[in-house]
Amino acid sequence: MILLLLSAINVSIASIKLTHDQVAVVYVKHSGLFNRHIDENLSTSDCVSFLHQHGIKMDWLDVIMKKQFTASDMAQLVGQSYLLFSGKHKQNIDVLTLPASYRSWGEFCQIHGLNYKLTYNFVVKIVKNLKNF
Repeated sequence: MILLLLSAINVSIASIKLTHDQVAVVYVKHSGLFNRHIDENLSTSDCVSFLHQHGIKMDWLDVIMKKQFTASDMAQLVGQSYLLFSGKHKQNIDVLTLPASYRSWGEFCQIHGLNYKLTYNFVVKIVKNLKNF
């Protein structure tokens, strides 16, 4: 019974496809990471700009075109956030880049114990519960 319920939840989550614009808004305004530093009325472009100001890369074209946001994109977002909050990055840089000793953001997250797939699922749940998405 529990397995059936869990698989039903996973199917409903998997059926929702996140877009870059959705993730930008949810991550900045609803994740709990930046709430103290932002105005709750920020627009999507303000949220993307906020991420850029902190070295977290999100491609403007992907946001404008509402391109699908993948698990790989989430690995980058989570990895860059980790670098930002841990202070393990060079100051005064435009973009937090993947350290040279890693092949991908997924590998970086795995080695540092960052569960970006869980974060992806949480963002899906938030988007599903927000009425304006």
